[in-house]
Amino acid sequence: TAAPAAGGTTTFSVVTAVAAGGAPISTVTVDFGDGSSASLGSLTGTASVSHVYAAAGTYQVVATVVDSTGQGVTASAVVRVTPAIPINITLLASPTQGIVNEVVSFTATATGSTTPIQQFDWTFGDGTSVRTSGASTSHVYTTAGTRTVTVTATNTDGISGTAQISLVVAPSVFSVNLSFSPSSPTSGSAVSFIAEVTPNTTVVSRYDWTFGDGTSISTSSNSTAHTYTIAGPGSTTFTVEVTAVRAIDGAST
Repeated sequence: TAAPAAGGTTTFSVVTAVAAGGAPISTVTVDFGDGSSASLGSLTGTASVSHVYAAAGTYQVVATVVDSTGQGVTASAVVRVTPAIPINITLLASPTQGIVNEVVSFTATATGSTTPIQQFDWTFGDGTSVRTSGASTSHVYTTAGTRTVTVTATNTDGISGTAQISLVVAPSVFSVNLSFSPSSPTSGSAVSFIAEVTPNTTVVSRYDWTFGDGTSISTSSNSTAHTYTIAGPGSTTFTVEVTAVRAIDGAST
């Protein structure tokens, strides 16, 4: 491999032959120059052997062939290993919040690699994983919760980069509870309302409020306030409603 990078795979080709009348080959050993070696047995002919250098530097690789009489011969090559070039990975989910039993799509974007990306290894945080040759995949979650999704992209040199995101998976059904204060409001004074969604990991894009006196409002916040004005003595009862609209699919409750 020309100009291999640290952390990547370097491949060497070893060719041996026996001269006419010569003793058969007994062992072939390749010393990679970094303290490690590989045995090719009694190779006669051509074979490839791969190695991963952990650090950049210049290494002398020596192949030693020993025949059945104990006679040996060597061949060497110099390998210059460059520093590893990191692969930067960006991982996105669509939609950004999952729903139980509905598809979530994932896309990985890899930059910085000097050779093509050959595989993507995905783990979805629920005990399942998959390997793809393309930069996208999808998954269906069967239970609610927060999942850590990880993708590792590996190029043809064996160099990899990893990215991960946290994904909230919401139940297919959610609910909202409405409370107000003070408990005994008076005419002309503000009444505060709070809408609490269950489960609390549900991402709500909008709250639609109707106050029972002909007025209504939409907010992005789960709280608001309203002032009632009634004429004359006595009390009046108003029915207040709030509708929470889920961001992921527009479902409401």
